[in-house]
Amino acid sequence: MSFLVRIVFFSLIFGLIPVGKAQTVKLQTPIKTDKSIKIGKLPNGLQYYIKPNQYPKQRVELRLVVNAGSIDEDDDQQGLAHFVEHMAFNGTTLFKDNSLIDALRSMGLQFGADLNATTNFDHTIYMLPIPTDKKENLPLGIKILADWASGIRMEDAAIESERKVLLEESRLRKGAGERLMHALRPHLFNHSKFAQRMPIGLDSVIQSAKPEVIRRFYQDWYRPNNMAVIVIGDISISAVEKLIIENFGTLKNQANQRKKKTEVILPFEKDLALALTDKEQTQNVMLFAYSPERYRIDRTLKDFRQGIIENLYEKMFNKRLRDKSESINPPFNAANIHDLRFLGNYANMSLLLSPGISGRRAAIDALMKEKKSISQFGFTADEFELAKTNIIANHDNSLKESGNTESKAFISACTDHFLYHFNITSTSQDIANWRQLLPTVRLAEINSYAKTAYQDTDHKLSIYVGNSADTESTPTEQELSDEVSEAEKLPAVAPEHKLHKKNPLNKKPSATSGTILSETYHAQSGTTEIHLSNGIKVLLKPTDFKKDEVLFSLQKFGGTSIFPVQDETAVKYANSFVVGMGLDTLTPIESNDLLAGKKISLSFSTSSYTDEIQGSSSTNDLEMALRLLYLRTARPREDNTLFVQHKKSTQEILKHNNTSPEVIFDDQANAIIFDHHPRTPSQPKSSDFDDLTMQKELEIYKQRNQNFNGASAAFIGNFSLAKIRPLLKSYLGALPSTKEPLQFRDHKLNPVRGIVKQEIFAGKEKQSVVRLIFSGDANYSREESSRFYAMIEILQIRLEKNIREKLGLVYSPNVSGSFERIPSAHYAVSLYLPCAPENIEQLVNAVFTEIDTLSQTATITDAAGEAAQLQFENELSGIKKNWLLSHQKSLTNNNDWLGEMNFALLHGGDLKQFIDAPKRIEILSTQQVQTTAKRYLDKNNYIQIVLKPENAESK
Repeated sequence: MSFLVRIVFFSLIFGLIPVGKAQTVKLQTPIKTDKSIKIGKLPNGLQYYIKPNQYPKQRVELRLVVNAGSIDEDDDQQGLAHFVEHMAFNGTTLFKDNSLIDALRSMGLQFGADLNATTNFDHTIYMLPIPTDKKENLPLGIKILADWASGIRMEDAAIESERKVLLEESRLRKGAGERLMHALRPHLFNHSKFAQRMPIGLDSVIQSAKPEVIRRFYQDWYRPNNMAVIVIGDISISAVEKLIIENFGTLKNQANQRKKKTEVILPFEKDLALALTDKEQTQNVMLFAYSPERYRIDRTLKDFRQGIIENLYEKMFNKRLRDKSESINPPFNAANIHDLRFLGNYANMSLLLSPGISGRRAAIDALMKEKKSISQFGFTADEFELAKTNIIANHDNSLKESGNTESKAFISACTDHFLYHFNITSTSQDIANWRQLLPTVRLAEINSYAKTAYQDTDHKLSIYVGNSADTESTPTEQELSDEVSEAEKLPAVAPEHKLHKKNPLNKKPSATSGTILSETYHAQSGTTEIHLSNGIKVLLKPTDFKKDEVLFSLQKFGGTSIFPVQDETAVKYANSFVVGMGLDTLTPIESNDLLAGKKISLSFSTSSYTDEIQGSSSTNDLEMALRLLYLRTARPREDNTLFVQHKKSTQEILKHNNTSPEVIFDDQANAIIFDHHPRTPSQPKSSDFDDLTMQKELEIYKQRNQNFNGASAAFIGNFSLAKIRPLLKSYLGALPSTKEPLQFRDHKLNPVRGIVKQEIFAGKEKQSVVRLIFSGDANYSREESSRFYAMIEILQIRLEKNIREKLGLVYSPNVSGSFERIPSAHYAVSLYLPCAPENIEQLVNAVFTEIDTLSQTATITDAAGEAAQLQFENELSGIKKNWLLSHQKSLTNNNDWLGEMNFALLHGGDLKQFIDAPKRIEILSTQQVQTTAKRYLDKNNYIQIVLKPENAESK
């Protein structure tokens, strides 16, 4: 189908081309509110939003929204809005101390991943997703929201304990990014109060604020007429409304209420240039931020129509910038325009720029010339049609999937309605408005809008951020100001945008198709197994979990392991560099244009032992997706100019990568862990690419794709077996293969054994990290894997409860694990513990105490022993409940099925193990977890690596 024919086809589907008598659009018509959401208000002023939504089933999303944040703090309260949020999990009327977290874990919820809260400049949100498989869960959830609204106890002892946690959270945020933002914030917020009220607050206030000052914030702002409750999920409106009335109806407002002030950010009064540097900043970037403006609220179809004009303008502008970054001799690595929404209803219209190999001045010149070109000449008819094609396709997909929208996706609309009085509209209504209004929008209107947007006369901040070692590239603020002014005086150039009138991608590649050797149906999993003549095994599972989605993968053994170690960088980046040159006869820009309106995604990845192609498409675009897969693998395009540009751009981006303390720590730690093995994983450096050539990358890419014997493919989604069989033969079956399947090579890249302790020094801030790694050989089975990951989660819970909440030594302890079969069965347990340098020894001792407790068989001879065992049972019970809930959800999730299908194909198993997972979960016991901990948390075999600040080395 030609491009123009496709436009007409989609337009007719969406009613975008009037047929017969044209209908007049009444632009003053108010925008309709989503009637599926019940919006109500109690006599005490509490607002509530209730929406039934059955995706996922037996789940409900609960939110308590407080119309108060850091901007509402008094001078002696900076950081205390956030402090109050933390205290909600440290004792309420119903739940003493941290027992709320324990109660919710018993439902299968995880602290952080599920149960959480966030403090913003102007509001605070408490998040509580609840499973509704038990009828008592929803009433308890609503009761918890009401408890947060009026029953946070904030006892002195709990406050003192939580101070340490908050200070650790503040410590974690410090670094190059925060130092640069500290200098930028007053200017970006135009010296308003927002610049002085970051939600994290001031360490001095957090450290010394008296309990009554913290309680004052809670008493002033947590009241029913300043809050909203949001309930969305598998519920009935009447039942939830009754619960809200019962739990919130009795709450009282204070007699003398604090009135919330409306803080205003004034427009910039003049242009300003800022040049900011830091020795740990890894990339040079630029930002041109225009005066902050409040979001426009769409009240009528006229407002909505104006939004369409602005949306099309932004899409076409960004398409121009993306094309420029992919062109011959690009002036910048990347650039885009967007609304920088840093506050709920404020945004800076901004231009973001990553200078390329041509330098800062060339990047500024190109950006400003493009802006002026759009302002003076506008966009072309082809660009306009291209943008509309993509929008129509996206809306088509959204409409098909509207019944599969997850409950949490509706939360932000309710929140914005409560806080900022934005409209709440349904997906179907939004698309109906687009259908009605898009045909009325003319290119001339967009080009007229372009003449007023981002004008040189509009005051703006011109910001350069770079590495302080880059003295030659760093401008003075006057130089930056002059460069921008001079660039804005450059003459505009009329656009040249031509579309291919013929689409070579529509033509089926000439290749020898394969044949289907065998086909087997597996009833238990609902999958069909097909063996192709070139040695590829395919597993197919048609589903209707999504109405217009097909996910697929193609994987095989090999990876970096089959190439010499000196080629490792070339191997890792071959996919990126070769794909970046285009495919077949098409440049990247040409292929992107020709795929307008197509819902297709393809990504290529290489690990140590495998190569994988992952893809997705709409049902109708599956053939095109497989055609692209074939062309990408079999017919890569050669373009040395694009290759050299991509290589130099990559080097430019990585130029200062090794100045980051995190990168330094990661690289040196890996060298210790793997005892300086030649294949030790490391972060990429600019110099790694010096000797890279197009010929080398193509050689590796072609070698990787010359043998698909032994590869496996998985497809899941809304497709029919009858239609996919010929596609498999034509595209996967046409991929080359040799007689022997490809295998990986085991280079014995294993962590060092025994006890190893090392220190690393990096970073300006007073920050440390303790890493503990336990590793070794394992006897792999799915049962042992379940026991292993249960141990990981229980250790995580113990560290959060005892190391974070009781001792306040860390803010975010992290325990992770890997239990793998490739290249041979092995395990690794990794603890990552950011902390204060002075707390390292205490932290390590406390962690090993927890490991000892977990590993040792409890002696239940007294009340303390019984309590410890009961706690252990409750911890494991909560984990099992969470896993069962997750598994239930996974059974109707395409992504999760695809992962399990890939696992079964790669390791020669079957999907029965996935389907029967609840059986493995149910039989897990505390004794098994203890035995597992003894086996894998061996105190005679671990690595301890500590990061300390760079100035600590000389002490």
